[in-house]
Amino acid sequence: MKKEEKEEKEEKRLRRFKRLERKKEKLKNKKLKKMEIEKIGNKKIKTQNIKIENMKSPEEKNSFLYHVNNQNEKQTDEFYTKKRISEKAKYENYIEEANNRESEKEENKKEESAKGEKSNDISMEIQKILQEKLQKSLKGENSDNLDSYKTRQYKREKDEKERANQETIEFFEDMEEGVDILSQDDEKISKNRKETVIIKPKKNKILFRVIWIVFLTLIAVLLAGYAMVAMNDMLGIGADNSVVTIDIPEKANVDMVAKILKDKGIIKQEFFFKIYAIMTKNSKGFVTGTYELSANMDYQVLINKMKSHETDKDVVEIAFREGLNLQEYADILSENNVCESKEFLEKCKSDDFDEKYDFLKEIKNKKDRVYKLEGYLFPDTYEFYKNEDTSSVIKRFLNNFQRKLIKLNSIEGYEQKTSIKYVSEEKGKSLDEIINIASLIQAEAADKSDMYKVSSVIYNRLETLSENGLNKFKEYGLSKLGIDSTIWYPYKTKNTVPDNIVSTFKSNYNTYEITGLPPGPICNPGMQAIYAALNPDNTEYFYFCHSASGEAYYAKTNDVHLGNLKKAGLV
Repeated sequence: MKKEEKEEKEEKRLRRFKRLERKKEKLKNKKLKKMEIEKIGNKKIKTQNIKIENMKSPEEKNSFLYHVNNQNEKQTDEFYTKKRISEKAKYENYIEEANNRESEKEENKKEESAKGEKSNDISMEIQKILQEKLQKSLKGENSDNLDSYKTRQYKREKDEKERANQETIEFFEDMEEGVDILSQDDEKISKNRKETVIIKPKKNKILFRVIWIVFLTLIAVLLAGYAMVAMNDMLGIGADNSVVTIDIPEKANVDMVAKILKDKGIIKQEFFFKIYAIMTKNSKGFVTGTYELSANMDYQVLINKMKSHETDKDVVEIAFREGLNLQEYADILSENNVCESKEFLEKCKSDDFDEKYDFLKEIKNKKDRVYKLEGYLFPDTYEFYKNEDTSSVIKRFLNNFQRKLIKLNSIEGYEQKTSIKYVSEEKGKSLDEIINIASLIQAEAADKSDMYKVSSVIYNRLETLSENGLNKFKEYGLSKLGIDSTIWYPYKTKNTVPDNIVSTFKSNYNTYEITGLPPGPICNPGMQAIYAALNPDNTEYFYFCHSASGEAYYAKTNDVHLGNLKKAGLV
């Protein structure tokens, strides 16, 4: 049984192998035919294209193309008819072969049956004898073997019939697959033929050239437009003749200068200005200072003015010391013919500068203040023009305040650069509160070391606000700071108050009358006073006073303070 099953499996495998080889040969033949057809088609197409190019009139071209298309259609029809005839012939031959096989099998069966009839008589006797012996000896075992022998014969006949049926089925499947493949290939070939016959017109090349020329002209126009704008900016053509004041900082390079000029509206082409300065070897050597420039000046004039500090106006240099208030600032500016004091003070009350300087927008109680800008005009040495615009004068002060307190700088106690504004917020105070406290320190302290102790007295008193002015020594009324410098603000002393109001004058800044800080700063403090406001000494002092020579006395209680007043010669 096992040998016969193995033989059957091998026969099946061989049949499959042969069938696959037949399929491969068919596909190879189809591919070769396809290649030959494509070669022939390509040659025809080349010759047709050459003929069409040589033709001059479009009518000849159209008639020729019509004729070629008709020929192609006829050829394709003939090709498909031949193919169908050949397929039918193959199919008929296969059917005849199958019928012949079946007829041969039937004849073989008839011959075997005839031979079997002759030997039936002998075999019947032999079978009877054998059956009797086997029944006696083996009883039922050998009968099973005979039955299995018959079943094997029956299976063989059945398998042969199934093989024949499978071969017919596989043949028809192969035929159908071959027809589908050929039909698909023929459709592709026909499409390629039709597409290749169509000739690309020369109009596409012309359109491409036209588009390319238009693109180049657009680029040329844009470059020319930019060059014209840059030239007008370089020569100051069509620009406004209004004068603008600018400040050139120390060690300014061409990038910084170009940005300042662009931000102020003096130039429009920052990049072109830098190129001009580099090409003319003027990218270095800008002199620190304040300049009045106009947009109608050309680049060379602007550079010459900023490098030589040329000006048509007289320049005044003024040093403003720490602790001066705005009335004193106004008097100094007026004495030096920079601007009128009245107009200066009116500008210091206004909101004209809030848009440019964000730190001024943060002031909340501007209605309670005499001068909104008090404390924000940083004390330093400045250069001004005589009869300068008042707004430009104030901007110079505010720009310096912004550089010193808002922008990053090196500050004591911090490794990295930071700003006074950031440090004040880090300590839980606003910048306006720090400037307010610093103005009190600046007005009261005798020297640098005294500033930090005065700062501690102010902070200690401010802490009693939460206890209604009660301190740890059980003394009341300490939420009022009691700073002498606040009594006559905005005037410096009683002697500077106008005679017509001195008898009735009362200041809303007077810290003997109000609790906590005054509505705003009382002067313009320097950097040391600001540092002291940020970092007060850790003391328990609630009182201080100074002698006429500037000697300082500090006290924790009122009794000690009264004794200090006698020592200082104030009582």
